[in-house]
Amino acid sequence: MRSFHHPEDGLLRYEQVTFEPAGRPDLTLTMLIGPETGQG
Repeated sequence: MRSFHHPEDGLLRYEQVTFEPAGRPDLTLTMLIGPETGQG
């Protein structure tokens, strides 16, 4: 869980997910996944 203090939106929390593809130690993909908003 990552937390950030946004100057207008206040405290924001995200789940951090990191992928490291096999055979590519030089490549990392990190995503921050926020709460579902119900929009869309």
